[in-house]
Amino acid sequence: MIDSDYAVRHLIGVWKMAWNAPDWENYFDRSVDGVFRSFWAAAFTAPIALAGFISIRHAANQIPEFADAAALQTPIGIAVAAEAVAFVAEWSVQLVVLVIAARMAGAGRRVASLIIGFNWMQVYVTLAQATPLAILGISGSREAAAILSFPMLVFAIAFNWRFLRRGLRTNVGTTIAVFALLSLLGLIVSSLVGAGTFALYSLLS
Repeated sequence: MIDSDYAVRHLIGVWKMAWNAPDWENYFDRSVDGVFRSFWAAAFTAPIALAGFISIRHAANQIPEFADAAALQTPIGIAVAAEAVAFVAEWSVQLVVLVIAARMAGAGRRVASLIIGFNWMQVYVTLAQATPLAILGISGSREAAAILSFPMLVFAIAFNWRFLRRGLRTNVGTTIAVFALLSLLGLIVSSLVGAGTFALYSLLS
């Protein structure tokens, strides 16, 4: 377990890491125990992701053109379970690829900081992604959600980019390649889990 002070310290640390503050490493517990404890970030991230998922599903149910969407035909319990699987799978795959990329780029000594930073960064990125969905689910206003989506997307991309630049210390080309690979893997994993869940539900129902 971790306490709130520990979590806040690491959230400050990863923020400082992304935005190039010189003392960011002082906020990280870079021991072996600290690396494992950083996975508690999922306990903060998962509820945010779940809120965003339920919000967009609720909103989609109210939009006529989405009424027959395959994802909405799956019961909410199964859909949430599939979202949880996708959440864990996407996080795990991206983290493994990031560690491999770090070792290939000669940043092996910084792997502990990368893992810790990547885990705590998800709180910020997931919040940015979920906020427009929550606005859409609560207000039903696609216009408000669309207006908010762009700055939130820019923030998420910028945060990821600066985290990679600071953590890997690679040139622009290599950073772009790693960033693109992580993004593509996230989309692939999420799509495969979603499609697989609906196919399995259709087969068994």
